[in-house]
Amino acid sequence: MTMNPDDQRLEFDQSLRMMRDRLVPKLPANIKRKVLPEIEKLEDLLVDTRPPKFAIVGRRGAGKSTLINAIFQDQVADVGSVTAETERASWHTYTDKTNETIMEVLDTRGFGEGASDRFQMSEERTWEEALANKYPDAILFLIKAKEVDSRIQEDIGQLKALQQQIKEKHDYVPPIVGIVTQVDELDPIYDHTPPFGDSKQRAIQQATAHLEKLLAKQFNDIAGVLPVCAYLAFENGRIVYDRRWNIHRLIDFLLEQLPNNT
Repeated sequence: MTMNPDDQRLEFDQSLRMMRDRLVPKLPANIKRKVLPEIEKLEDLLVDTRPPKFAIVGRRGAGKSTLINAIFQDQVADVGSVTAETERASWHTYTDKTNETIMEVLDTRGFGEGASDRFQMSEERTWEEALANKYPDAILFLIKAKEVDSRIQEDIGQLKALQQQIKEKHDYVPPIVGIVTQVDELDPIYDHTPPFGDSKQRAIQQATAHLEKLLAKQFNDIAGVLPVCAYLAFENGRIVYDRRWNIHRLIDFLLEQLPNNT
């Protein structure tokens, strides 16, 4: 019978603790000095690791839920085309083919999203609720490619507020990763299916560089800015149209921006 990942970690933990607590003390001092650091390395590698956590933020329509679905290749988040769909911030788990957790993603309400008669909780209260027991290793700030210079200072103000709330609650300042979404809508509009041509690539590079410049003026901890297209269409739970671009590069980049224990 194959053990699940949690049971495997528990067995590793018990074995390593037994070695460290019962066997190592009995070793000669010169051997103990060599063995103990190796056991500690194994504990860091096999036991004390955890999946990375990311928060996804941005205004309504930036593609937060769409990006989550693109990463998961499944409809794990509702996509609202007219009204705001996400009231409470919710954590989603990204697993591999063996069902082991690869990352956790916090999907939040859009910046300035939703009327008071539609949602009962304030935006700040939803953050507080979601951050009560855990916090993201990094914040993914999403903005549409056509809006990288539209009302962005208001968004940056809310981004700072979220980062500050995490700092006050958990004594940790998560780095910011800027994500330029819906790059397929940039000119030339006829070039809307990846891989994009040279003219579209130049427009994407300009939008990405502009967002990076704006964020760098306000934050000291910008990990990077990446452009993506995350569009997927589903029918009866199956992918029927896939226009994703740069998603794998984004996932690889995020996995590089992690604390040592992830």
